[in-house]
Amino acid sequence: MRRANPNLFINLTTGTNASPSWLFYADSIWRQGDDINLYGPGTPVQQWITYRDAETYRSIVRKGPLFPLNSLMYHGIVSAENAYYGLEKVQTDSDFADQVWSYFATGTQLQELYITPSMLNKVKWDTLAKAAKWSKENASVLVDTHWIGGDPTALAVYGWASWSKDKAILGLRNPSDKPQTYYLDLAKDFEIPAGNAAQFSLKAVYGSNKTVPVEYKNATVITLQPLETLVFEAVTIN
Repeated sequence: MRRANPNLFINLTTGTNASPSWLFYADSIWRQGDDINLYGPGTPVQQWITYRDAETYRSIVRKGPLFPLNSLMYHGIVSAENAYYGLEKVQTDSDFADQVWSYFATGTQLQELYITPSMLNKVKWDTLAKAAKWSKENASVLVDTHWIGGDPTALAVYGWASWSKDKAILGLRNPSDKPQTYYLDLAKDFEIPAGNAAQFSLKAVYGSNKTVPVEYKNATVITLQPLETLVFEAVTIN
């Protein structure tokens, strides 16, 4: 097929394990589990996000730690009349934004939208457009996305990190309904190669958290509020 069309995108939607070997033949594989399900506390949207990421951790991160997260099919952004488990209902602007930004922070190149247009207001459309454009502009960084933090099934703080010499990206989420701390060690989280700078200026792309330092120089403990989602860009301090 690729001889006929070199630009063909192939997604293996079922029956795959977390082996990078699939990427010799396809561009992405399924994250495993149910299309939609719920787990943990919060609204149906928050429970859906936690389930999506818990399944990713369980079936991909743990079983295939070398598999690149940007080559996963996550089942996209869901806000549709034909959805279920509460995702068929109109979402709050904040819940929808959490879903959108946490999705694009995964770095996935297969960007799916399961959306009924009439269920989105102007705020939601603007959120979706801003996050999608951000993802495209940062594709060269997000290709490096890897898992950080703990297990969503245990309601531990978790997230995604990607690094390049020009910029790095950090996404964090607290799936619990209680505040939780996270040990922010960017040298570890970004998996920075030896010899490269590990001090950064951090700019919030989504969310706001005063415990995250604007100028990061050393590892520190931050606190995430219940069900909080954060996305930051990091630029090396000269």
